[in-house]
Amino acid sequence: MNTIFGPSTVVAFLCATSVLAQSGYSTPVVELCPDFETNPNVSCINRYASVLPYPFSRNSTNPAEDNFPNTGVPSDPSFEHLRNTTFIVFDQPRGLSILGSAPKLERIFDTRNDSIHEAPVYVPGLNIIIFSIPHQGEYEQRLINLNNTPPTLENYTTTPPVYAVNGGKWYKDRIYWASEASFTFPSPTDGTPVQQAPGIYMLDPYTNTTTTLVNNYFGTKLNSPNDLFIDSKGDIWFTDSWYGYAINVTTYPVHPPTTYRFRPSTGALSVVEDTLGQPNGIGISPDGKTIYISDTGITDFEDRTAGGLSD
Repeated sequence: MNTIFGPSTVVAFLCATSVLAQSGYSTPVVELCPDFETNPNVSCINRYASVLPYPFSRNSTNPAEDNFPNTGVPSDPSFEHLRNTTFIVFDQPRGLSILGSAPKLERIFDTRNDSIHEAPVYVPGLNIIIFSIPHQGEYEQRLINLNNTPPTLENYTTTPPVYAVNGGKWYKDRIYWASEASFTFPSPTDGTPVQQAPGIYMLDPYTNTTTTLVNNYFGTKLNSPNDLFIDSKGDIWFTDSWYGYAINVTTYPVHPPTTYRFRPSTGALSVVEDTLGQPNGIGISPDGKTIYISDTGITDFEDRTAGGLSD
C-alpha cells in the first residue's frame, strides 16, 4: 500500500526528527569543581566531555581560537563557564590534588609573539631556569632568575656560545643540550665569529662553559638534533630531525630523520631508528625498557617558501 505525505505532514516529520538526540549525553558537561563552588577559575569536565550534544563545533582554521574552551555547544550553556576559566580539570582525583586549595595563574614575562620556547631546565643549586629561543639570528639563551622578587628574565650566554638549542636535560649537575645550528654566527659577547656543527653539547651552569660531546656521524654532519634524554647508564638518546633546516639555522640535511644513541663513555654513536617521518620528542619508560618517540612527519620541507621560510 502506498502512502502519500502532504506538505504539512512532511514538515511535522522533519520537526520531530530534528530534536532527537543521541544517547549517552548527560548535562552539564562543565561544572564547578567540588570545594571550588565559589571559585569560577576552576572548572571540571564530566567524563572528559567524551559525548557532547550535537551539533557542536570548534574553529580549527584560526589557531588563536583552536582550543577546548572555544568549542561551541549551543544546547549546553555550561560551556560558557569555560570562557573565563583559568584551570580546566578533566581528571578530578589527580587534577584537584595538584591544584591545591587556592590555585592561581600569574603572567610574569612577555616575549616576542612569534617565539618558540624550548629546552627549559631548572638548576637546583642556583635556583634558575635556563631555556632557549631557537630562532634564526637568536644567538643567546634566556635565564629566569628565581632568586629575585619578582623573578627576572635575563639574556644568557655560555663560553663558547651555542646557537639554536632545542632540547635540554638536567643530569648529574650538568645540562645536556641538543643544538640544531651549523652556520657561523657572531658571539653575543664580542662579535667574534663562532663555528658550530649540529650536535649534543654539555653545559656546566656553575661556570657557564660548554663542551661538545658529539657533532657528526662517521664524518657527516648531523641534521639538527631536536630532543634528548639520558638513561641510567649515562647514555644519551636523541632525535635528529630536519627542523633546523626548516628554520634556516643549518644546511640541507644529509641523513634521513634519525634517532641515535650516544655513549659518552666510549664516543660511540649508533642509529636506533630511521623510519619515522620526523622524530621529535623522545622519552623513556620508568623501567627503562621502552623508548617513546613522537613523530611530526606531516611537516613539508620541500617547499619552505610556501610556509614563509626562505634560504
